Amino acid sequence: MQIDIHHFHEQYDISTMPEQSAQSPAAYLAAYEEEEEQDRDISTTNSATGTSGTSIEEHSVNIEKSAKRTYFVAILVVMLGAAASSAFLYLGITNSKSDEEELFERRAVDLAKEIDSAWRDYEVAALWIHESCRNWREENYTHDDFRVLYDYIKSSGLDFGKS
Repeated sequence: MQIDIHHFHEQYDISTMPEQSAQSPAAYLAAYEEEEEQDRDISTTNSATGTSGTSIEEHSVNIEKSAKRTYFVAILVVMLGAAASSAFLYLGITNSKSDEEELFERRAVDLAKEIDSAWRDYEVAALWIHESCRNWREENYTHDDFRVLYDYIKSSGLDFGKS
């Protein structure tokens, strides 16, 4: 049997008990062991009858409460994690959707500008051709003259090939 020396000295300090100072240390040790045994007997009796504050039933209830608390905390963590991840997912999807809409609008505007620019280029080319060829009979406009005009227009980037 182990004896806690510090506890023993606190309970049986000779300087605080002058009336028992005549006893030997062996007597103190015996008294200490007797008190410890009585305390063990009382706690064993109380545990068996269920009157102690740390009975098996109460300990079992405390374990069940602790387990319920652990499950509650685990479920709370999972739910908070799911809520946070769904919030990030929602933000990501909405931002991605708005980015795609912005990209589509930008490409649509660019394509419309390209079509408009190409239309104007073909319109200008058509006006040049019309101006050059409208009096072809009076000015003696030849096929070689038209070929020079065609090459000039084609070198500017317009293509009049077959589609």
